Amino acid sequence: MRTRRRAARRVWQASCLGLGAAAVAVTASGVVVEDASATTTATADISGSTLTVTPPSSLSWSDTLDGIDQSVVDTVPTTVIDSTGSGSGWNLTISTTSLTSSSPSATFGGSLLVDGSSSSSTSSTAPSASCGTGSTCTLPTDSGVTYPLTVPTSGSAKFYSSASGTGLGTIDLATDFWLDIPANTIAATYSGTVTVAVSTGP
Repeated sequence: MRTRRRAARRVWQASCLGLGAAAVAVTASGVVVEDASATTTATADISGSTLTVTPPSSLSWSDTLDGIDQSVVDTVPTTVIDSTGSGSGWNLTISTTSLTSSSPSATFGGSLLVDGSSSSSTSSTAPSASCGTGSTCTLPTDSGVTYPLTVPTSGSAKFYSSASGTGLGTIDLATDFWLDIPANTIAATYSGTVTVAVSTGP
C-alpha cells in the first residue's frame, strides 16, 4: 500500500511539471485560472468649428482741452476664439468711420490708434495675449504689424496677426485704444463706428 501512495504522488508532480510555461493559478477549490490579455482599438473623432472675434462692446474717452495736444486711452480686451482646429493662424483688421458731432457740427480731426500700452500712444508694444478662462490655448505669435497702428477711416488695416500653428483656443488680447486729440479740436461730443474683423491666416 505504501508503494502505491508514493506512485500516486509522483504522478501528480509530473502532471504539474508538464504544464510548462503556461501561467496558471490553482485556487483553494482546485480550479485552474489562466492569465489572458487582449487589445482594443480606441478612436477619437475631433471636429473643428468656427473662428470668431468679440471686439469691445463700446469705446469711450473723456478729455478737457488745455491748449496742448493730448492723448487719452480706453483699455478694453479683444477676444478671438479659434475653434477651427486647423492651426492656420488668423489676423484681425480694424477700421473706423470719421468721428463727427451734430451740435455743433464738426468732424474730429485727431486720430484713433491701437497698441499694447496703457501709458503711451506712441508705444511700439503689441497687445499682450493670454488664454481665456477655461481654455487651454496656444498663445499667438504676433508678426508683421507695426505699433502703434493708426486706424484708417478709408479701408481697413491689420492690427494683429497670429502666425500659423498659434492662436488656438480662446485668446484675450489686452488692446489699448488711443485717441490723439489736437489742441484746436472743437469742443463737442463725437461719435462714430469702429469695425473689427477676423480672417483665417496670419
